[in-house]
Amino acid sequence: MQQARSVLFPSQGSAALYHARRITTLMRSGVYQMEPAICFCGGERSQLVTEHDRYGIDYRLCLCLDCGLLYANPRMNAETMRNFYRDHYRLIYGESESPEDEFRNGLKHGQRFHEFLEHFDIHPRTIFDLGCGTGSWLMSFKDRGCRVLGTDWDGAMVREGLRHGIPMLEGDVFAALAEDQADLIILNHVLEHCADLDVILERVRATLKPGGFLYVGVPGLYPWDLDQLFQNAHCWQFTATTLTYVMECAGFEEWYSDEFICSLWRRMDEGPVRLRSQRPGELRDIQARLRGEGKRRIPMLIRTTNKTPVGERKANMRSALKRAIPDVGELCGSAASRPAIILGGGPSVDHHIYEVDALREQLDTVILATDRMLAWCRYHGLLPDYVVVLDAAEDVAPTLQDAPPEVSYIVATQCRPEVFEALQGHDVWCFNTPQKGLDVAEMWDAADRQRVTVVNAGGSVTLGAMSIAVLLGCRALHVFGFDCHLTAGNYAAHIAGNGDLRGVCEVECDARIWKTTAAYLSFAQQFHLWRQMAKRLGYVDTVRVYGDSLAVAMAVDAESLRGGGEKKDEA
Repeated sequence: MQQARSVLFPSQGSAALYHARRITTLMRSGVYQMEPAICFCGGERSQLVTEHDRYGIDYRLCLCLDCGLLYANPRMNAETMRNFYRDHYRLIYGESESPEDEFRNGLKHGQRFHEFLEHFDIHPRTIFDLGCGTGSWLMSFKDRGCRVLGTDWDGAMVREGLRHGIPMLEGDVFAALAEDQADLIILNHVLEHCADLDVILERVRATLKPGGFLYVGVPGLYPWDLDQLFQNAHCWQFTATTLTYVMECAGFEEWYSDEFICSLWRRMDEGPVRLRSQRPGELRDIQARLRGEGKRRIPMLIRTTNKTPVGERKANMRSALKRAIPDVGELCGSAASRPAIILGGGPSVDHHIYEVDALREQLDTVILATDRMLAWCRYHGLLPDYVVVLDAAEDVAPTLQDAPPEVSYIVATQCRPEVFEALQGHDVWCFNTPQKGLDVAEMWDAADRQRVTVVNAGGSVTLGAMSIAVLLGCRALHVFGFDCHLTAGNYAAHIAGNGDLRGVCEVECDARIWKTTAAYLSFAQQFHLWRQMAKRLGYVDTVRVYGDSLAVAMAVDAESLRGGGEKKDEA
């Protein structure tokens, strides 16, 4: 596994170059003591990835063949690490930024971090930032009247934070915080430096209030340049999947995570939610990344989050629950054994209008259109039986102006009040989707609602329509416009609204390069999980997807899934 890596030596004659060489000398002479290490999972099988870090310092990084974590072996012992951070670390890795510059630049990041928390409706009053540098991330919280505390091993950074009025401590914070707890703890580019993950996470968990949150930022293996990534101060390298494994074993629940890695975790009161033996299965993808394969394969799990802030969704749901709208569960089985046509908004649906018409004429179908496809249906003279509305975006309500009264509308409670107002006088049914961060049962009890149906939709209204079709009793699904990738048109012609296209990327699948987004990739993966579960539970017999779909290309049984003909669908 060992690869030739570029060595990014600092400029000749610089202090950083001197200290980089000095570190290797101290290690080889035994002044800096090293210690053997094993993987967090306890596995003993490993492959050597590199013997030098990006500056040429001796650094043996190993890949655990049991769980996929990368770890330094050997690594600096505790005393050596303290001396290293005190005497050398910033002279090598932070030479270009003074404490004053770091504080000034950190203020911008701190404000963005505050906005990040607000998206999840998290408003902590006591915040500790461990390994915080100058503590500038805490300024936006301090200005809002929160109690804050920053800690760092670097005395110069601590003094800079104190100069700006931020409470700071130098050295081991946990001794000072033995009797104190926080609503939020920040570990930004700290965890990868910690030798004993068990110890640091146990102490952090004890320092968090029950239900408190932990922010972890570490460099992600997939998006980062490998030549820039490896440094001798890193005891660990993570992917979002391997970090999730560590955090769940330590008693934290994932609230948000991406591959870069910015992640948010909630302390679970009952302790570990995962066993060490429940290792992730990402090894092959990690090995491909370490081999430096140029093309990005589709990861095992795409991580996305709801683009609508939690607080906004909560207000929308409370507003919806006050209305006298029946629950969609009352429609359960009302279309038993009738085939369903699902109309999504992908551009390929434009080429299949005749097949839609043919299916409608040949079979006693139920047609479910997604909200933005209502305009498309009307343009083609097609009247759906149901329109499914899921999105909380602003441009959804205008798509429902002058909505046909003959159609029934099935609307998620997270939708804006304007959606329900636009549908006054129509047949409307409501449903809920899983909402991380919201106590749905409590909201339903407060609204004195006796029944709630939770629909597994992920973030895709097309998937939501498929779930509702199953609820209606449909056992054969014909899905159109579920493309999950971008073409010149992006959306079907005559579709209403603009949709959301963020995070455009390219992936390789089935010997083809697909232009897509993280959200579309997530929908494609969710589709296969949905299909597998629905067939295992006996809810569906056949699922066909028509058009040029990345979801079909990802399937091991693509031919049986592809719409058209009389192929037998075998999951």
